Amino acid sequence: MTQLGLESMIPRYPALSVTQSDLASFVTDRRSWFLGVYLGLRSKTPVVTGAACLGTRLHAALEEYYGYSRDLLDAYDDVVRKERLRLSLATFYYDKEEWEKEVSLGRTMLEGYEEWLVETDADRDLEVIAAEQKLTHIIDVEGTPVELKGKIDCRMRNTFTGQAIIMDWKTTGTFDKLTEIAHQAPQLLTYCTLSQLVFKDEPENASQCAMYTMFRRVGRSARAKPPFYDRITVNHSKTRLRIFYTQLYGMLCDYTAAVAALDAGVDHRMVAYPNPNPWSRYSPYRGIIELMYDGSRVEDMIAEQFVQSDPHARYEEPGLLSEIS
Repeated sequence: MTQLGLESMIPRYPALSVTQSDLASFVTDRRSWFLGVYLGLRSKTPVVTGAACLGTRLHAALEEYYGYSRDLLDAYDDVVRKERLRLSLATFYYDKEEWEKEVSLGRTMLEGYEEWLVETDADRDLEVIAAEQKLTHIIDVEGTPVELKGKIDCRMRNTFTGQAIIMDWKTTGTFDKLTEIAHQAPQLLTYCTLSQLVFKDEPENASQCAMYTMFRRVGRSARAKPPFYDRITVNHSKTRLRIFYTQLYGMLCDYTAAVAALDAGVDHRMVAYPNPNPWSRYSPYRGIIELMYDGSRVEDMIAEQFVQSDPHARYEEPGLLSEIS
């Protein structure tokens, strides 16, 4: 059975594919998950400015710096040059002045990060194992094989303790929210749990420790107040990770049940109900969701403004630097 006249785009073979971001979307707002993951809807008009796009550029440069020992600013300049070339061939409108301003901000942020690393010697005891590494593990969820995926920004090792570390790069307006939730952040817990599953026979590579490296989205002007960069380290005990695995399994049970119900033709309004929250205003599906409330011809809007694609195609490409507003 189809939903809104469309087939699901979730990869199913060799197992039902689920990423950490899929689960986060599912838990936060099932309606957005249904549109973005289950149906794989993407806007026909590309977005080239905004916090996520700024993060993409920084993320790509950091991957080159940590993963391939490239000069950080040279790597960033290459990222920008390639994007500028693509945009020179674009047939859609975008705000060129805003794009240039955002590019300049990104370079300023990375210049400051280099200075911060020198001043703090923050990377002194860290060696890189791999950047942008994909970890996958198949879990039997009540008879349904599920391939749990995670794309790790950077796996590192503390050369002093020998501890394997999961590093996640974050751009943010303020450090407060990340500092408050880091110890219980599902993203870090999921990545550490996945690391334990993948490297169960290589305990030296199984991570119980995770870090946020945080970049404030500011230009470091005379009026801006530091700090502009910081790190949070979270060490999870094996007991904590075992308990979280129980929670994770429960989430996967709910997830697979929702997919099965939608596949069977159960009305999406029963299964993928909305959960409005402060982040809803950033959703690319706001217009669709509004039409869903009043019985309008939502299928026509989808056909006009969106296309379907594999929701995990981005998993094979450079990832976005996660955003906290």
